[in-house]
Amino acid sequence: MEHDALLHYGIKGMKWGVRRYQNKDGSLTPKGEARYDRDKRENAAKKKENRIDLSQPDPKRWAKEDLERMAAARALVKEGRLLVDLNAAWSSGTIVHYGRDLARCGVDWLEEPTLFEDLEGCARLRRQLRGILVMGFETEQGVMNYGRLLEQGAVDILQPDIREEVKRTIFLHLKYSALGTIHSEMTAVKRFSRFLNVRKPELESLQELSREDIEDYLIYLQTETTERKNYRSDLYGLKRVIEDVGNIYERRHLLQLFLNNDFPSTPRYQFKFYSDATIKRLNSHIFNMDEQIARALIVHQLLGTRISDTLTLRMDCLREKEGRYFVRIDQVKSITYEKAVSNEVGRLILKAMEYTKERYGETEYVFVKKDDPTKPYQYSMIQNQIMKMIRQEDIRDDNGGDVPTNRRHTSRPILHSSQSPSLDHTNCSNPSHNRDNHPNRKSYSANPTTGGW
Repeated sequence: MEHDALLHYGIKGMKWGVRRYQNKDGSLTPKGEARYDRDKRENAAKKKENRIDLSQPDPKRWAKEDLERMAAARALVKEGRLLVDLNAAWSSGTIVHYGRDLARCGVDWLEEPTLFEDLEGCARLRRQLRGILVMGFETEQGVMNYGRLLEQGAVDILQPDIREEVKRTIFLHLKYSALGTIHSEMTAVKRFSRFLNVRKPELESLQELSREDIEDYLIYLQTETTERKNYRSDLYGLKRVIEDVGNIYERRHLLQLFLNNDFPSTPRYQFKFYSDATIKRLNSHIFNMDEQIARALIVHQLLGTRISDTLTLRMDCLREKEGRYFVRIDQVKSITYEKAVSNEVGRLILKAMEYTKERYGETEYVFVKKDDPTKPYQYSMIQNQIMKMIRQEDIRDDNGGDVPTNRRHTSRPILHSSQSPSLDHTNCSNPSHNRDNHPNRKSYSANPTTGGW
């Protein structure tokens, strides 16, 4: 053996071959020093002379510790103004008792000093804490309740908070809305909040919104943002949140902020047809592409699925029963199901599996990226390959016109032709949702064995 003693490095040490807390020479690693310091503190706290005497407890202990923190914060901000958020942890009597100490610490504002139900106590704080403003309350809601705070002189500064407003509204929506809807609403509110933070920092509550603010946001979406092509669903999510904030806090003007024409109209779909002869010409050139990409495109057409479903076929997707092949389709957008396929399609998928195993070993997917075999083919890569092929081969339709090479629909005759191979889409961001219901849907089968397959 290399050592006279058996070394045990712990579970992580055995896995990675390193020691976590102690070096081989006996010195401590940084983690070891931190753990040693923690152990010393814990052992010291256990000693009798260091234990806290609970026989005569100090009821003001926590308040005194808070005052020490305030004094330290004042030393840091120096001439700046100091806001202290007590999170309603002190009683109004405790705050009055330590009023001079608060003034000595240079506190300018007290946020959420005590429970919002203690209106009389809050009013007393305003009278007796000279020079310290009382702010609140994020936990309060409704115009009537805010009015009551002002009428009884309970606060100097009202503090409705966007986060609290959204939190209450989303909690209400969770009771009846799908998780995807909640997620879209949160995304919409985050985007809107970023806009308010940069363009309208003076707005601290959704209750202060006006129609002018909404119009400024709509202009911002149309002229400056590039995150999405269409903000229709985003705006609907924001509208739902703002309107329910209006319902919860009784601000009826929030229900009239959005107009019907604020929402982008649904794109109109234009359909273009390609003949079977055009599709066959395309397929004849596909056979000359990279063999695995060509297999993916032909399998896609013959299975009649979305391109995403074809590209994510798994290595265990194919099974044989009673002389027939069945392929399992793990749909990215919906369900998993099995589909009977011809022997030719089954053999083509098996050939694709053999190709992948020979070059990349055991993988999860049949069609994998060359630079990262853990991931399947990407739609953009397939699309770019077809665009390149159409340009290089100068493929034209039956009338001698160019087969479109626009990025939006170049590959659509192939990539979305599985159920309507002669159907192309123009001005449509996601035609795959509409092709199933088209009345002129055709079927088309290619010979996957052509060209030595």
